[in-house]
Amino acid sequence: MLENLNPQKVFHYFEEISMVPRGSGNIEAIGDYCMKFAESHGLKAVKEDCGSVIIYADGTGGYENCKPVILQGHLDMVCEKRADCNKDMETEAIDLRTDGEWVWAEDTTLGGDDGIAIAYILALLDSPEIPHPPIEALLTSDEETGMTGAEELDGSLLSGRTLINIDSEEEGFLTVSCAGGVRCGCEYPLEFTDTEDGMCAVDIEIDKLLGGHSGVEIHKRRLNAHKILADVLNYVYKRAPFFICDIKGGSKTNVIPKSALAVVVTKAENKDTVINAASEYFREIFHTVYGSSEPEAELTACESYEPVPARHMTADSTKKVVFALMNSPDGVVTVMKNNPDAVLSSLNMGELCIEKDVLKTGYLIRSNSQGGKTEITEKLSAFAEYLGGKAVFDSDYPSWEYRESSPLRDLMTEVFVEMYGRLPVVTAIHAGLECGLLGQKLPGADMVSIGPDIENVHTPDERMNIGSVLRTWDYLLAVLEAIGERDKK
Repeated sequence: MLENLNPQKVFHYFEEISMVPRGSGNIEAIGDYCMKFAESHGLKAVKEDCGSVIIYADGTGGYENCKPVILQGHLDMVCEKRADCNKDMETEAIDLRTDGEWVWAEDTTLGGDDGIAIAYILALLDSPEIPHPPIEALLTSDEETGMTGAEELDGSLLSGRTLINIDSEEEGFLTVSCAGGVRCGCEYPLEFTDTEDGMCAVDIEIDKLLGGHSGVEIHKRRLNAHKILADVLNYVYKRAPFFICDIKGGSKTNVIPKSALAVVVTKAENKDTVINAASEYFREIFHTVYGSSEPEAELTACESYEPVPARHMTADSTKKVVFALMNSPDGVVTVMKNNPDAVLSSLNMGELCIEKDVLKTGYLIRSNSQGGKTEITEKLSAFAEYLGGKAVFDSDYPSWEYRESSPLRDLMTEVFVEMYGRLPVVTAIHAGLECGLLGQKLPGADMVSIGPDIENVHTPDERMNIGSVLRTWDYLLAVLEAIGERDKK
């Protein structure tokens, strides 16, 4: 499929790893693939207990005695698919597509984040003609679900202190700082009762919102399907009371949810009112307020084809669910003082389900300051407690703070100017990168993050620009050669 794309070796390996299912928590096979690659190329490699892989390569002619450079990316990808896609992403390969300008996957995420890092690194290690210093290739596990590989890294396995992270999604940007984060699960106990005879079940679903990555796209203030569904339910309830049987939405805390579904029961005589009120909200309110920013959005309200559920929430629990979702903090919380276009703190309510008579919502909280992160955790805790629930926090990872003196940043800027005749954009990112944790494991490490243009990350609309992949590859090789020249002096 990708054999005619340049750089050929990079796309060869990208296609190969795309045949290996590698969603977060399912990375054993891709880790084994990388270990076999190392063995077949006569390279030393280590696989950590957490699943991360480190591959070591000597420097090429003239650069053998230079200090090692760490090239870093992560093995896992976010597995999302369209609602009508039947692919089992735990066991089946994605279906790559290209038009010569872009690469994408049919009906699923592409895994450019962070498959392109693996492809770059393997292509480099498979190219003895390319000049470079000694390489320590660090391929970490389960970045998308808690940065496990960075968290559990044995820093003694790496001697390099110059690190290039290949996990950014904008060509021409040098990322030198990122947000820290923490995951939060809120739980609210609910009461259920048996469904009486003569009740009808109605499915109410919001779908085809834009969604997106909860870090790099949170500043676009895209709608959260969970909160829109709650708005619909609130509007409908005031016109025809109902009881919620089930409610569910996204499954990843770092993905802004595109769809959410509620199953409700109501008296037979209220069925049409429930359906019509939901449609009325979508037509009269949603389209008026959000129609221009969410042109593809759909709302479906119809009698359920499934048997009427045997039980439903009580009226109080139904109201609690609607209130919790409507009023939960979500999205941008604060912006940078000197740059209102840059997000300082945010959170994303990315998970929603009912499990064992408990409403569960899952969040990813991000902030470029520790204080901002603490502020949001305190608010969520208070919110959950007010509704008789609790908030549990885990997978806390630090921010990557800006380094005033960075020889790597200076060199990469110099190389970029030489190649393109303009300055790169040196920036901080609101998404979480592993560099914060890696900085703790590798004291004194000088780090910069780069990557090609990848759009709509973590959604089935994800796509990667072919020309950008080539230019970023050329830039990476030039940087490695420049580091070698610097260090051998």
